[in-house]
Amino acid sequence: MWESDHFILYESDEDRFGGHKRIEDAHGRWFETIKEECDGRPNKLRLYVPNRTCIVLCAYESTLDIEGEIKGMPAVTDRQRSQVKGFTPVQKAQPMAQPLQEATQQLPKVDEKAAF
Repeated sequence: MWESDHFILYESDEDRFGGHKRIEDAHGRWFETIKEECDGRPNKLRLYVPNRTCIVLCAYESTLDIEGEIKGMPAVTDRQRSQVKGFTPVQKAQPMAQPLQEATQQLPKVDEKAAF
């Protein structure tokens, strides 16, 4: 079973499908996977599903092999990244000004007249 958070790809209650837009606010957000057994499965989700509708969800881990933008996918946070095996947090970049200045000071001096 999927271990990562999910988001809505499609749902039949959208206006374009003749729906009533009852879960319109749920688009563009993550539904957190709860690490708790439910009906013999290791994880569960909690979400509102209006009667006579269907919802197509996508797990974050299912998006990893897809190139390009996925319409409606929320911004990915370290929470989603950490749910994928082999994740290591990205270290914040250090400002480049100081190392660049130090590196240029260490370059050998070039005699421009002798180089040409």
